[in-house]
Amino acid sequence: MIVIYPDGACSGNPGPGAAAIVVVDGEGRKIEESSLFELKTTNNRMELTAVSMALRYCIQNHITECTIIQDSLYVVRGINSYMNTWVNNGWKKTSGSQVKNMDLWTEIYELWSLATSVANCSISHIDGHSGNEFNDDADKLARKTIKQNKNDKARQE
Repeated sequence: MIVIYPDGACSGNPGPGAAAIVVVDGEGRKIEESSLFELKTTNNRMELTAVSMALRYCIQNHITECTIIQDSLYVVRGINSYMNTWVNNGWKKTSGSQVKNMDLWTEIYELWSLATSVANCSISHIDGHSGNEFNDDADKLARKTIKQNKNDKARQE
């Protein structure tokens, strides 16, 4: 059993952003962490990107049982409650408007379909900044990634 804590952060919205994951084994040990940076993005896009990273980790590492614990209700509700309806409606909400961040949602739909076809994979919500060590670590890693990349960009100019 693997537990993955994905998180996204943005400095300004839109602004520089990062997505991060912290991977924990069944005994509660951190076994992996990674992050990526985007120069101009939004917080929601980074939350979605972090879940995409988590799903890719599961698929690439042939994980057979995985729980993703995310602090974004937007993402968790999207996957657990809305995504299949959006697909059936041509990626439109019940109001008829287009789903925002559709490029990332379609990617997550494909990854989720693949991951859940070969593994017992679920996603659940946790309150952000609530004292969960690994959720906090993912948040810190995302914020550190933004800071490092903003500083690198400033030095290059």
